[in-house]
Amino acid sequence: MGAYIFKRVLSSFITLWLISFFAFLFIAILPGNPAEIMLGEFATPEKVARVTRQWGLDKPILYRYGLWLGNVFQGDFGESIFSRVPTLNLLKSAWPASVELCLLSIAFASLLGIPVGLYAAIIRPAGQRLLMGGILIAQSIPSYVSALILILIVCSTFRLLPASGYVPFIKDPLTNIKVMLLPTISLGLVISAFIARFTRSCMLDALGEDFVRTARSKGLRESAVVLKHGFRSALIPVISLIGTQLVWFLGGAIIQEIVFVIPGLGRLIVRSVMNRDYAVIQAVILLVAVVAALGNLVVDLAYGALDPRIRYE
Repeated sequence: MGAYIFKRVLSSFITLWLISFFAFLFIAILPGNPAEIMLGEFATPEKVARVTRQWGLDKPILYRYGLWLGNVFQGDFGESIFSRVPTLNLLKSAWPASVELCLLSIAFASLLGIPVGLYAAIIRPAGQRLLMGGILIAQSIPSYVSALILILIVCSTFRLLPASGYVPFIKDPLTNIKVMLLPTISLGLVISAFIARFTRSCMLDALGEDFVRTARSKGLRESAVVLKHGFRSALIPVISLIGTQLVWFLGGAIIQEIVFVIPGLGRLIVRSVMNRDYAVIQAVILLVAVVAALGNLVVDLAYGALDPRIRYE
């Protein structure tokens, strides 16, 4: 188990390093001079040359990458060209909303998708067809469409919840729940349908295994056979699937933050791309990569804890 953990941690660090390098490289070779963007209408050849030297933009890309990476290890992500404030301050103000939205959406998708998939695997065929039809409909609706439908029905028609804005949970828990409920549902609904289909498929495979038939032959109750033997075996690939969908949640959060006016990383990176704010773009990409790598690492470790074949390697 120790060797398994070491390999997963090492692969995560290598992945993060590669992402940081290519993110810096692709942004550095984009057309346009950041010095000209920074100066705006006051850009003159003399001022552009001075800012270029001041920010080290005239240095080789590998030298600039090494300098940037060294500053990142010290907690310095540079300064925003557009707002002229430290990038770290922008990240500190934006990441809580995005992380909260992703965690709530993952919890909603898991708590809805896994039981529905489990139920779909054990009910009668007629009920299965009806339930799977509903799951397919839910999976076919894009998250931004479901967001607009929820706003139209819940906010505009019945005026039950606010349609936009964000209040931190620490500041006002009740208002925070009201604000985050709709984006959580719209973001988690599609992936919950996908989890339900995958859980059903894994359960059907598990219930057809020899160890399940052996458990039934011993006279165990059907509920014990399904939950203790079949579901436990089917849960391992389901957990792995949820971990791989973390990047999807982070990407989907961008749309939800724009639709529901949530000041998170999604809105920050969209505004940064529009303003060619390179330092902020690099920092957000690196932060998202770190979150995704940590999520996948946690899933890999949970996978190893649940699967005895990995635990005893």
